[in-house]
Amino acid sequence: VVPTWQVRDTVRSGDGRCQLQILARPDDPQAPRSVRLQTVQDDGRVYELARNDRLVPCARCGGLAGDPYAYSRFDDDGLEIVIGGGSRQRWSNHTRWRRPTHGQHWVLEWVQREVVDTQTGQQRSQKLAASALGSPLLADFDPSTLPPAPLLP
Repeated sequence: VVPTWQVRDTVRSGDGRCQLQILARPDDPQAPRSVRLQTVQDDGRVYELARNDRLVPCARCGGLAGDPYAYSRFDDDGLEIVIGGGSRQRWSNHTRWRRPTHGQHWVLEWVQREVVDTQTGQQRSQKLAASALGSPLLADFDPSTLPPAPLLP
């Protein structure tokens, strides 16, 4: 059985040449979402540049905070995808992808991870450079391979 996908979000670049779609499987709410980065050709045809089925967790994976998918946005230099969740301690992961200058491969620029205690205001953050992570491509990135996130006492 081929899974059916439902569009959760579509974000377009300012020039309209790229779009990012976050897709969910309505038949399996525990499944991670699929991130699809696409280019729109002059004739309107859509071509997939990259697909990642590990980057955005399932709709129920954000804890008491709810759906962990926060937002995605394009700017002149690239793309940012933000997820977060938790309860008293809220966590977030910002992944930044560099727009290719040649070819079509979007490469990780950095990952910013944060945790905040909503009662005490304590917070910690960690910024990981792509070079320390092997500069993965969007299609190959697996958040489970990241070093442990910062913890609060």
